Amino acid sequence: FNALSDEDPYTHESLVADMQGRTADPAATATIMLDRQLLAATRAAGFRDTLPSAARTHTIPSHLPRPANQGARLRIDYVLVSDGIEAMNARVIQSDAADRASDHYPVVVDLRAG
Repeated sequence: FNALSDEDPYTHESLVADMQGRTADPAATATIMLDRQLLAATRAAGFRDTLPSAARTHTIPSHLPRPANQGARLRIDYVLVSDGIEAMNARVIQSDAADRASDHYPVVVDLRAG
């Protein structure tokens, strides 16, 4: 979704601090990013985040070489499931291979229909 979850503890102040020198207008960017209605609406429609709270970490940026203006360390990638799907062993893969492959770290989840 490239959106922040309302379940994650981001604040305007922390986002602005992380984005200093990385975006043209950190305060405006943080304000836009903190509109967390998309994930809340998705949950209200019956979907749930597969990543347990203890496993939640940033999914961007990885260490892939890129322009300097990449912004803050954020979790904006998700695997969501509905009833009848069990998520097991959900994790964010932060590795050298992931750093070389993408500017986002992958979210990997083992799923079982149940």
